[in-house]
Order: sequence, then structure tokens, then C-alpha cells
Amino acid sequence: MEHNYPDEYRRLQEYATRKRIDLLNRLGWGMDGLVYSTKQSSAVKAHSKKETFEKEQRVYQALAEHPEHDFAGFSVPRMLECHP
Repeated sequence: MEHNYPDEYRRLQEYATRKRIDLLNRLGWGMDGLVYSTKQSSAVKAHSKKETFEKEQRVYQALAEHPEHDFAGFSVPRMLECHP
């Protein structure tokens, strides 16, 4: 249980159950929410606020226009799914 992020963690668990995804380790946390790695070689994130989710979603949509996913030598992950 994530004591500082109970709502975000609950949403992560609900999503993982629906998608049959196994959550592994917490990768990060902060003002925007909570991120966990999965057994499926991916990560899931629950945002604390709708506004930060929408902003990040717009960034990933813009990045999707560059299929090489390599910017100035940095590898940028892809957003696989989006559930507001």
C-alpha cells in the first residue's frame, strides 16, 4: 500500500487487474503521481491530477509523430495505452 498515494495506487491496482498486468516495483513518485514497473516489460503511471495527465498525454502524442523515438541521443518511451 502506498500511504502517500492511496488513490493513485488503488487506480493502478484496478487497471492492473482489468488488464491482467502484474505490478512489480515502484519506479518513481512525486507531484504528478506514481509509477510502477510491470512483469510485462512496461511501466504504468497514475496521475494525481487530470491536468498533468492531459499535458503528458499531449507530449506523448507529439512524440508519436517521430517514429524513431530517439531525440538528441535520448531514447524516449512510447505510450502504449491511455485511460483517463
